[in-house]
Amino acid sequence: VHILRDMAKAFDNAMCELGFEYFVSYGMLLGLVRDDKLIPWTMDNDYIATEQTLAAMMALTEEEKFVFDKYGIDFLYDNFFRVCLTHDFMDGKLAENWIDTNETRLQGWYPLIYPYADIFIAREEASGSYMVDELDCAHPMHTFRPLRRTPVYNNSFSLSLPNRPEEAISVVYGPNWRIPDSKKSPHGDTPSPKNQFSKLKTKHSTTA
Repeated sequence: VHILRDMAKAFDNAMCELGFEYFVSYGMLLGLVRDDKLIPWTMDNDYIATEQTLAAMMALTEEEKFVFDKYGIDFLYDNFFRVCLTHDFMDGKLAENWIDTNETRLQGWYPLIYPYADIFIAREEASGSYMVDELDCAHPMHTFRPLRRTPVYNNSFSLSLPNRPEEAISVVYGPNWRIPDSKKSPHGDTPSPKNQFSKLKTKHSTTA
């Protein structure tokens, strides 16, 4: 979890240098808001970015991608948008402990084995009323924007959180989100949200 913490700081530094917007989300957001640190048994970091931001990130030139290289991380698409560590993370000190399998030699990153982050797609509805995530959660736009630069880990560094983080968490995890998961699932058990955009859209159409 300390590696994930340092990875979060590296990702934030890179995104700020590139001028890209992102939001800490899901279990990562839950841990930071509830305890000012990542959930101890978590497997990865979680972010949300808009379709436009992710398209711009994918369009970066090799020269522009150097910003990620500088911090020892890599941004890629592997069925999901992900951030992974490279040999240069922590000046190569962490890589000294990694087993150099054929896969890592070929890929240069460490899929689902070593710490990584998922970046989930969010779309802004044409009306501007909602930010809709990959779970089909309809977050009122004021819940996310303007993003809030928030000190974490006892004010040791800052990350980009939704404007109203507790509301964003409640939409996904329900009213009892302050109670830790007794199962300690590495990926968490995200319930089906009640405010799914597809259902809200149907309801509004019916009412109209």
